[in-house]
Amino acid sequence: MKKSVQEDRVHVDLKEVGRIKQEDNQIQSKIISNDIAGAKLITFLVSNDIAINLNEDTARYLLDNSKQFSTGNDK
Repeated sequence: MKKSVQEDRVHVDLKEVGRIKQEDNQIQSKIISNDIAGAKLITFLVSNDIAINLNEDTARYLLDNSKQFSTGNDK
């Protein structure tokens, strides 16, 4: 007796994939605080592959003056 194999078909809406990716990027760019060896470091997740560790004073300066810096995604 031969077993039948059912093929699953999935419709992928590319606009929806783009929206989810954009939301994921926004989540990834949130700021995560780390307390490493007593030094307060702020980690900026720039993308899935890039993270920047800054001391707290530098991070606060960037946050306070963030309107002066372009993210490259400004519209």
